[in-house]
Amino acid sequence: MKKYFIDSNIIIETCKNNPQAKAILNKYSENCFTYINPIVVSEVAYILKKKLNINIETVALILHEFYMLPVGKEVIKIAFEYMHQYNIKPNDAIIAATCKHYKIPNLMTMDSDFKNVCNNENIFLINK
Repeated sequence: MKKYFIDSNIIIETCKNNPQAKAILNKYSENCFTYINPIVVSEVAYILKKKLNINIETVALILHEFYMLPVGKEVIKIAFEYMHQYNIKPNDAIIAATCKHYKIPNLMTMDSDFKNVCNNENIFLINK
């Protein structure tokens, strides 16, 4: 079964009824494993609660649809390497490092900042 990591912007934009985000999520998330990590939880919870005024119980239900991957020392070690090597933001580096560490070959995102790290680390970037 295929594995996909879901970036926060896919979840947020889907909740905002963005047709591109919905199409990406619907096309790739059937009959597969979909993963997030605490970085995604933090970003999604903040935006949905504070900016979109979605109640926290609904936010929790949305996030419980995905498998949660922990971020430990090994993921952080890889993330620091990615920050240095690819000059990406810490949260993006942790997301990419989570994919690498847990052997998640696919990353769904609408963020172009992942392009370089994904191309060089053999992570398939799904953004269309």
